[in-house]
Amino acid sequence: MKVQETKRLRWEHRSPQLRQRRGMVSFIMKVCMHERYSSDTTYLAIYLYDRFTDRHSIAECQLTFVSLVCVVLSGKLLEVDHSIPRYHRMTKFISNFRQSQYQTFLGLEKYVLDAFRCDILVPTEINFLQFYMLYAVDGISSVVADENNNSIVAGSDPSKIEVGTNNFAPYASVQGADIVEKIKETAMLILQELSRLDPTNEFPPSWIAASILMFARRENSLNFWTPKLAAITSYTLAEVQCCLVAYIEPRFKESSFNRNFMAPDFRSVNKEVFILAKETTDQNNNN
Repeated sequence: MKVQETKRLRWEHRSPQLRQRRGMVSFIMKVCMHERYSSDTTYLAIYLYDRFTDRHSIAECQLTFVSLVCVVLSGKLLEVDHSIPRYHRMTKFISNFRQSQYQTFLGLEKYVLDAFRCDILVPTEINFLQFYMLYAVDGISSVVADENNNSIVAGSDPSKIEVGTNNFAPYASVQGADIVEKIKETAMLILQELSRLDPTNEFPPSWIAASILMFARRENSLNFWTPKLAAITSYTLAEVQCCLVAYIEPRFKESSFNRNFMAPDFRSVNKEVFILAKETTDQNNNN
């Protein structure tokens, strides 16, 4: 994946539709959630949308079509057979869809593939993060409960924590498994929020993913970086801290760090998707 990520196109920050980006990224996420597509599909679709719109001037009324084409292309590569996206399923996300518009999907798909020269399978932050998460609790030697029965790592001073050699030992206890789930939850929240912001060329996905893991570990009383994590990620503590300070932390002030975002009401997702799609496609009907 480290070799493949060098093939990713740069973000030039020149998209004429930049002010619509945040809304369209949210739209992609909600469509993928509604259709129960994998996180891999979601974040590859966001990458394709970003790079394609960064290099093309697209009418605002066509952005919904572009985002759905990116979802379908990502899903064709990453979803299993029974859940591969089909365009006839995507039409429900466009209000007042007309059968004559179906050709828009097919034309845009070819246009997007040509723009990437059909080379669209590249790793994203989620791919690296999923691998790094196998070592999410590396370094825990024991897990205890505080007076409120919350899971904490024995000793808050990293120098007093024995670096364990068995990464899976914490799974043996309820408290250890709880910390693993909290780290995953925090990491996914960070990645979701970062994806809504403009992409960066300063740090590659593998570096961002390692720093997200460090951030998530720190939020759950694991404020240290082990030799094993440095070997697995290929990033030292100094490098991880550099990305944290320069890229991630400025975007996560205490006031905006809302964990409730991780648990949206699934029943409301369908309605939100249609509302967002309607706002865009109504412009197409008016034109």
